[in-house]
Amino acid sequence: MSRSINIRGEYNTAKVFNPDIDESSYQQIEDMMNREEFKESKFRFMPDVHYGKGSTVGTTMTVEDKIVPSFIGVDIGCGVSVTELEINKKEASDPEFLKTFDRNVRQQVPLGFNRHQQYKDSPDLKIEDFIVSDQLDEEAFYTSIGSLGGGNHFVSLEATDDGKVYLLIHSGSRNIGHTVATIYQDLADNLNPSDRKGEGYLEGEAMENYLHDLGLAQKYALQNRNAMANAILESNGLKQRNRFDSVHNYIDLETMIARKGAISAKKGEKLVVPFNSRDGSVIAEGKGNEDWNHSAPHGAGRTMSRTQAKKRIPYQKYQEMMKNVYSTSVSKRTLDEAPSAYNEQKKILELAEPTINVLEYIRPIYNLKG
Repeated sequence: MSRSINIRGEYNTAKVFNPDIDESSYQQIEDMMNREEFKESKFRFMPDVHYGKGSTVGTTMTVEDKIVPSFIGVDIGCGVSVTELEINKKEASDPEFLKTFDRNVRQQVPLGFNRHQQYKDSPDLKIEDFIVSDQLDEEAFYTSIGSLGGGNHFVSLEATDDGKVYLLIHSGSRNIGHTVATIYQDLADNLNPSDRKGEGYLEGEAMENYLHDLGLAQKYALQNRNAMANAILESNGLKQRNRFDSVHNYIDLETMIARKGAISAKKGEKLVVPFNSRDGSVIAEGKGNEDWNHSAPHGAGRTMSRTQAKKRIPYQKYQEMMKNVYSTSVSKRTLDEAPSAYNEQKKILELAEPTINVLEYIRPIYNLKG
């Protein structure tokens, strides 16, 4: 069975590394291939591909002389940090430890739309570094550092079978990235409007300004994850062995590859692919596959929308799925994050074999949703 299909448009052809793509995603990709302004870009879509706002989740493309900000999305720099801890699986699985850990995380890390009440962590970059600084919320800029957000953002403890424990944090650039993306997409729609609302493109100086501010928002997102990780470690008296980061909504400003819902997988590069809150993640190594735009899937990919998940998945079934994971966020509110709302881990890993080598499977001990 073929592991990929080609989708041809008027000006370009995309390669999709999943032959079972749904109709709405197929149409969305075909529409992108019908755009003359991207006829020189190399499009590759990851195995966890699914329909998304602005562009398909799982998109990778080479950036030439034009860009659509909504192709990257509003949570600029969103990604997952992985910190190996100096505790073992037995210690991390102790019920009293987990109870205290959860309390400390909730005290240190604002969830959902919440942020810190004061300037708790100051990012290395300053708001005035942004070209559009006069349109950014200064209070939100400084009080959002070290906050998780909502939706599929999470904090988890995951462990290998031989006892290693990792702290994973999935979060992005919070309101700052959203504001930057919105400002530049509005500008693009005014300068070079598209037949599809919210998909105008930037070029020239406007594109350079966007890339400048996008790069800063990406740094902000990284500092946000680091601030949370450091606060969680300090409040729980934990020490780290090492830390790395996999970003999945961004433009690599060195290679000029854009990724939305996809991660970098250069040769020898360490990366993480989280699947769901029951089955956990894999730590892997990139193969540097040029045909894949040196990229890999960022997760399992949804099999149903959030609205569909809340209608179709019984709450009791969700509780049963999560019975072996310590979590105080399993509720009807987070039903759209039930493991069965996502593709199976095995399917995605089989499709991703040409681009990554799996190093470790890590299973959840603890999970907290934003």
